[in-house]
Amino acid sequence: MAFGSIFDKIKEAAGGALGNIGEIATTAAESAGLGDVATQATEALGGVTEGLGGVTDQATEALGGVTDQATEAATGLTDTLTGGK
Repeated sequence: MAFGSIFDKIKEAAGGALGNIGEIATTAAESAGLGDVATQATEALGGVTEGLGGVTDQATEALGGVTDQATEAATGLTDTLTGGK
């Protein structure tokens, strides 16, 4: 039992130390402006993602237009060959 309580105290102390290290690292990052850098990077990435969405939409619309034109051309050719029947 004595060993159990010693190990518990060691775990508690280690957990507290790790928590403090995390807080120190967060504070240091905030002091250095790294939080702002991370936020700006995230916002920039969001902008890039939105831009890619726009490109994808344009490509989809263009492909739809090409498909429609091809369908119309095929229909016209079929009508010409069959006399519109």
